[in-house]
Amino acid sequence: MFGFAGQGAIARIFNFIFVDADLRANDEAEDSSKTIIGEILSRALDRKAAEDALEALAEEVTNKHDEINAQHLGPKLETLSDELSSSIGMFTVGRRLVLKPQGSTYTPPRARVDVKVLDRIVETALGNQGHGFSEPF
Repeated sequence: MFGFAGQGAIARIFNFIFVDADLRANDEAEDSSKTIIGEILSRALDRKAAEDALEALAEEVTNKHDEINAQHLGPKLETLSDELSSSIGMFTVGRRLVLKPQGSTYTPPRARVDVKVLDRIVETALGNQGHGFSEPF
């Protein structure tokens, strides 16, 4: 009836978020696809622009990282390759040892939302609130 991943009959008729009566407010305050606040945020926020910007940043960081490695490690690794290859050359013919900086891939974390409670002038985690606030949440 409810289906898997919103593919059930009711999901095609109603747009809803199921709120179980036995929930821990602290657990449900995480920005995750399995929590109530996470479901609300996924419907209310379009994170595409932020994700695209983070992906562009990741590409920039990866390229810069590779450039730094090549600049600082490349020349020494080339020299070591030559030296080791000449040593190995005494035991084998036509082979060469090649050392070069390893490429990197930076994967940015997903754009996330932090849930806090502002109590007059103090900002705290939801888990630090008493039952009077966390239960209605």
